[in-house]
Amino acid sequence: MKAWSKWLTRLFCLIILVDVVGIASSYGQHRLLDQFETALAVNDTMLAAAESNDLRQQVVAGLQVFLWICAMIASLTWIRSANQSARARGAVGMRFTPNWSIGWYFIPIASLWMPYQAMKEIWQAGRGGDAWKEDQVPDFFPIWWFVWLFNIFVSKAVLRNTLNTETIAELKHATVIAIASDAASIVLYLMFLSVVREVCRRHTSDPSKESDYNRPMQESLPG
Repeated sequence: MKAWSKWLTRLFCLIILVDVVGIASSYGQHRLLDQFETALAVNDTMLAAAESNDLRQQVVAGLQVFLWICAMIASLTWIRSANQSARARGAVGMRFTPNWSIGWYFIPIASLWMPYQAMKEIWQAGRGGDAWKEDQVPDFFPIWWFVWLFNIFVSKAVLRNTLNTETIAELKHATVIAIASDAASIVLYLMFLSVVREVCRRHTSDPSKESDYNRPMQESLPG
């Protein structure tokens, strides 16, 4: 699990960087749309700028989709590995199996809360033994899940608005939502990084040191 945590950390950092580029690119598109909206006539320079903008946006969007797919695969693999790690540490009475800890992400309606319950259990069970259910997850865990759900909602809004744009005003509105989506994505992956690091710390701490399980996260990934 430790190796997967490190790779996931690197991937999330790359996604955050690309999202920052995405925000800058969308801001540039919004400014260009302002020019088209106020211009009395469209000249060759504006058309060339529009073509360059479209190409840039397509490249950034394509890279974001590719990285999102990679992040989804890597995240699910890490979650399954973390569940197995908890079991290897001797956790007794876990509710979620390694496969169902990721399977709930694909079940409609239940995916709104069951994956969070599985992640919560993974953190708690890092203690091992049979007393792990008494432990309380860090305060940022539910915040991370709220941001996850919010990001899904905004991403769907981006897709819906992008597909239905016909006027410059509608495209400007879709661009603003795209900027909000990228900003939400950055917050999400920063929060997810904290979750990954905290779970990794929990699962690699010495079980004999009780204080290790309830202290706030102060270190990055071990080793």
